[in-house]
Amino acid sequence: MPAPGPRRRGSPALPAGSKLFVNVFPSAMYDPEFQGAALVRLAEAHGLSPDRVVLEITEKEAIANYDVFAEALGELTRFGFSIAVDDVGAGYSGLEKIAHLNPRYLKFDRELVRSIDSSYIRREMTRALKAFADRIGSTIIAEGIESDGELQTLLELGIEFGQGFLLGRPAAAFLPPAPVSPSRVAAAS
Repeated sequence: MPAPGPRRRGSPALPAGSKLFVNVFPSAMYDPEFQGAALVRLAEAHGLSPDRVVLEITEKEAIANYDVFAEALGELTRFGFSIAVDDVGAGYSGLEKIAHLNPRYLKFDRELVRSIDSSYIRREMTRALKAFADRIGSTIIAEGIESDGELQTLLELGIEFGQGFLLGRPAAAFLPPAPVSPSRVAAAS
């Protein structure tokens, strides 16, 4: 008998009112199985309505054609999905991506957050980006918070959401497979 595969934790494990953030490479937008109704069916198969799913567009891969990309994202937002630009402050031209995509969330890269409590430049960049995010109706999420000083500084700057080892370790999406005993292996041969 083969060992069972990974057991999924379904969406019932998500607290009420919470959202699931999913990292997405821009190239996925061109995959027919990742568009519109197909993505809605996938979310619903896992017990999620689209309004609980936020697609995090990573800034670590360039977008070849913003018009086509924005059209694909527009369709997904019409179905109820939200958009986040991940890794703001690192990688490719994040401001161009933000200008074209009008995301609901901006996730500040951990390099912008690291030692923000002792860096005047990082604080001022964050202050400017926070004012910008407020004007366009986006919510900022600071990534990589690892110290009390970073957390306190972010709170003083008006950043209300964050993630990082100081706040909690990431939860596993899959549980490990059940252990296989030697007698099961012998019986399967």
